[in-house]
Amino acid sequence: MSEPESAFDRLVHGVVPLGVAAPLTLGEILYDVFEPGDIELDTAAATWLDKHILGEVPNALTLDRWVTVLEEFFRGIALMELPKTGEILRNQHRRLCLWLHGFYEGPDRDPEGAYLLALTRSQNDQRFSKLWRRLILGYKTAGRPYLGVGILGFRKMPGKDGRASADVPEGLLQALLKLAEEPGVKHIKWKQTLRSVFAAYRRTEKYWVERILPMLPDRRQQSNARDWLSILLPSIVGSTSSGSSSEGYLLRTQAVSRETCEYWVQRARKSPSECNSVEFLSFLEQHRDYARTTGDAEYLNKTFNNLSTSIVRADRKMSDISLGLIGEALEWVPSDSRNWISYAIVLDAAHRKDDAISALWEARYRFAYEPFIRNELGRLLRDDGDLVTSESVFLEAISHFPNDVVCRTGLGETLRAMERFDDAYVVYEQACRDFPDNSFCRNGLAETLRGMGQFNEALEVYKKACRDSTDLACRSGLAELLIDLDNPDEAEKIYREALKLDGQNFYIKSGLARALSIRSARTRDIGLRDEAKSILQELARKGIRSAVSGLRYFDAQWEQATTDPTVKFRKSSDSRAVKVLSVSGIKAIAKMSIPERLGRAMICLWQAERTEDHHVTASIINDANALLDMFEDQIPDDLLSAFVEIRGLILLARGDARRSLSYFEDQIKTYGRGSWISVRLGMIRAQTLLGDTEGVDDLNSHFTSKNSRFALQVAKVIQALSGVSSGSPESSVQTLLIALYPDAVKFASRTRLDIKGGLSVSSGGEMLGAFLQTRWFRAAGIQSSGDLERPDAFHAVITQISSIRDETFDVISNSTFSLAA
Repeated sequence: MSEPESAFDRLVHGVVPLGVAAPLTLGEILYDVFEPGDIELDTAAATWLDKHILGEVPNALTLDRWVTVLEEFFRGIALMELPKTGEILRNQHRRLCLWLHGFYEGPDRDPEGAYLLALTRSQNDQRFSKLWRRLILGYKTAGRPYLGVGILGFRKMPGKDGRASADVPEGLLQALLKLAEEPGVKHIKWKQTLRSVFAAYRRTEKYWVERILPMLPDRRQQSNARDWLSILLPSIVGSTSSGSSSEGYLLRTQAVSRETCEYWVQRARKSPSECNSVEFLSFLEQHRDYARTTGDAEYLNKTFNNLSTSIVRADRKMSDISLGLIGEALEWVPSDSRNWISYAIVLDAAHRKDDAISALWEARYRFAYEPFIRNELGRLLRDDGDLVTSESVFLEAISHFPNDVVCRTGLGETLRAMERFDDAYVVYEQACRDFPDNSFCRNGLAETLRGMGQFNEALEVYKKACRDSTDLACRSGLAELLIDLDNPDEAEKIYREALKLDGQNFYIKSGLARALSIRSARTRDIGLRDEAKSILQELARKGIRSAVSGLRYFDAQWEQATTDPTVKFRKSSDSRAVKVLSVSGIKAIAKMSIPERLGRAMICLWQAERTEDHHVTASIINDANALLDMFEDQIPDDLLSAFVEIRGLILLARGDARRSLSYFEDQIKTYGRGSWISVRLGMIRAQTLLGDTEGVDDLNSHFTSKNSRFALQVAKVIQALSGVSSGSPESSVQTLLIALYPDAVKFASRTRLDIKGGLSVSSGGEMLGAFLQTRWFRAAGIQSSGDLERPDAFHAVITQISSIRDETFDVISNSTFSLAA
């Protein structure tokens, strides 16, 4: 270490004798000794910071002292205008937040907050506007006092030209007005915040009214901001937007209208070539300008997402434009699972299936609580021929989402593709019992019976479903089976009855056209032939691709069918056409992306925990270790905490609970990762296996997220239950369960079912709550907190929890991956 760097290191660590300067903070010392922008100071500070990012706590320091050193460092450099150090603050933003988040010890000991403060003064463009907006609205880290940092971030953010802006940032005003509408915001606190902004900028009341008025919602809408502003700015009452506001200002502060966005989405679908027009590019730039200026990416995100899929579905040759649009949406809002789904769709359309699968592997980690991601991953793996992994993905998903029917039907389809019809039958039969009203389960069961050659049984399944409901999918399946059984007349009747229920359903219309085509060819009835063809023409005009394809070959097929009764007018892309797929198409580890390696390691861990054969478990563990064998600097920042946790849990699955506990304790003590919820939960899991029930009570103080606290509640119940066998009273577990039950009900009630019966989940808390309701409480007959006070009901739920302890911990881990940093 060179002399300046060594001296700086000693100064930061507080080991330099300072005499009368001893009471001063590091920032005060630097400000007194150096001029802003000092080259040697900048080099020393940048070198010191770069060396320590994600590094260990120095041996000579305790963890508490290291927290103080880090906070002092960032506060010290905040005002010193250091270019090299500032570049690290900007470019290493994710790694810095990931590292510093684990050192949080309260508002007065918060290195991450000190870093964000330093970042506000190191900006050189508008890239952090979304961060400042999130801090103001409290979206980044609930419970941490970053409102002031967000305001300062906007105030110090350069203008579009990169130079310091003397005017009031439009994004700041936008965020504060949005804050007024957020649930739980108190009007007194909000008005105090706005008064502080008014004080920072010496402007007249007229100025504020003219600036704020265009941003307020329509007067017909209820608005806290308008009501509260009437006290701060009395003249805003009754005022209307004046023509004095510049057109540029309005463009920057007002989002592109919904009507305009929908117009371009529809236009892109009909005429994708217009996406190269100057008009379209100007429309995109309006979105970008608004997002950069205000930090509000909601409109850009939705529009670019819709455009990306619309364009590529209309013309696959324009996949580059689609990829660019969805890439921007992902950059602005990586926390939206829909962006990752659209990204995979566009990549697949661009004939980049491997990249699409890799994107879904990463999304599987980011949104471990979202069943739709797992189902899409399993489906795409099946389509790609990797049936073994597809099966594993669906099996894991079923254990995590017992209420999600799409996981079951997805597994059934994969088993059918593997020609394991007996196994598929078991899956569908159980699904029909669990979800008796779901047509996809019944159709899957009938399709499986057809694959097994049991046509009469398949007919009975369809007929019963049609008697019990008005479901069109079952009627379509029954009619299609009748056609295959050479009964197109009866199929036509069913299709016509179905059209009375829904005259616009193109599946039913396509089926009717097929039945009519067969009948007309056999009887040479030109009237029926023309009716079938007119139906296909109608569907083709609406853009139904199967109809377009059917029309292309209709005349030739019809002529052939007049002499060949085996012609059934089946589409070449029929869903039941057998595709030759590989059962073991697993790539070599070296060819896998890092997210895929992580995802496969998670599945290995899941399998190891459920395998009773020790030799098989050892083999699976070896596979998992091989997948995770890489250096820390190779791992993307967003995946690092997951790698840390999975490595510790693999030790646990191997049966080495003591070593696993030591591993997790090292992560917390050495690296300061105590606030990574996944690491804390890994430690609790190891403690539970060792019978150690201490140390859970004080963990909630580390976390402010409701999801995190809920996950810890559940872990605490399992840990306390483990202590019962060691002599602890059952009453303690009963008290914890009674307190937990209302939260489980609350989180579970937020989940919704989509039209396919799939579970719509938007947070880890919802995932965990739904699991507890299904596998803990309902399975034991618990319908209320009062039931837990009955000895028989209480012991029933205890038995249930004990039988699925590992499975519950697995769901806890997956529900909290997104909270890791």
